[in-house]
Amino acid sequence: MSGIESISIAVPAHFVDAIELSHFRGFGELYAKEGVGVERIRICYKDDLISMAVRAASRLDLSDVDLIIVATESAKDLSKPMGVKIIKKLGLGNNVGTVEMKFACAAGAYAVMYACHRVNASDSKALVVCCDESFYPPRTHAEITSGAGAVAMILSDNGGLEIDFSKFGVYVDDVDDFYKPVWSKYPMVDGKLSQIAYLYAMKMAYQDWKEKNNFNGNIIDRFKAFVFHTPFPKMVQHAFAALYAIEVLRMDRKVHIEDLKYNPELYEEWRSERKKVMTLPEFQKTFDEKVAPSLVLPRLVGNSYTASMWIALASALTYGDICVGDEIALGSYGSGMGAMAFTGKVTDKVEVLGVDEVLSGYRLSPIEYDCLIMSKFM
Repeated sequence: MSGIESISIAVPAHFVDAIELSHFRGFGELYAKEGVGVERIRICYKDDLISMAVRAASRLDLSDVDLIIVATESAKDLSKPMGVKIIKKLGLGNNVGTVEMKFACAAGAYAVMYACHRVNASDSKALVVCCDESFYPPRTHAEITSGAGAVAMILSDNGGLEIDFSKFGVYVDDVDDFYKPVWSKYPMVDGKLSQIAYLYAMKMAYQDWKEKNNFNGNIIDRFKAFVFHTPFPKMVQHAFAALYAIEVLRMDRKVHIEDLKYNPELYEEWRSERKKVMTLPEFQKTFDEKVAPSLVLPRLVGNSYTASMWIALASALTYGDICVGDEIALGSYGSGMGAMAFTGKVTDKVEVLGVDEVLSGYRLSPIEYDCLIMSKFM
């Protein structure tokens, strides 16, 4: 079975301290630390997406790669794929194919699925690149969830993390929680609806996975680790709490996303249930063991859209107690909305590169950050 052979991360060298920025904006330090769970927001000051993608990919063994699949929602050209420029800068010649995929943040998962099918059909390897910059209007709460980063992954038929897409769970609906028009500097986000959509779609995708795989057991016990799309770490804690409530506590509330969207009282009850679950000592212990290691690196990057789940995977492989034979549950989400639930099994060591880049960097003060915004985005 095909899988991930190696992962490489690249992030902008500059960042703004999320706690300091939150305080500077008048939101209070606890908003960034407790409400969002982010420590650093990576800023494309002297970096750009293509340079980060190339830096991440250049650390990998690109021999036998004949296809590059790029997942991004930050491309400037709606026609030519970003991969054309990446191929040229990597010096790979003219016989490597490329294509670009789009489904908000979930595009990275679809890119890996496509790459796995390609590898299964040939003797070659595929390179998947996920790269994005998320940037929200200054002086809004969403600003604290900004970020940027790139991930490059080699997919081969002997990858150390076998990815199983044979019966993946999926849930898709037309929900306008997030809209990124080409004519605007900033995406248009309904923050509350986006959180509802994320949690609901993720829940339904895992339910679909269980049905397709005829699995009647407890998902929480089945997997050694859980890796989710990470717009911000607190969102992941809510997602795991929702899954824990269903799988362990049997608290599944049978509601539809439309009910949650238009009934504020019902939404608050649903949210209150998750928060109660998060206070349980047994939940916190499970979360710390199975999920928290995946959030170490995302806390230092911010939201990198298509790259965020794969940075979380790299974090889990680096900081988690994951051994050969262990299974990992992966949950991808893309605004608009769609979620995918699939699994990975560790069969050998997966090389993770670029962690030192995430741990280092140059801090911009909030005032320097505001000056950058004025010069770059205004």
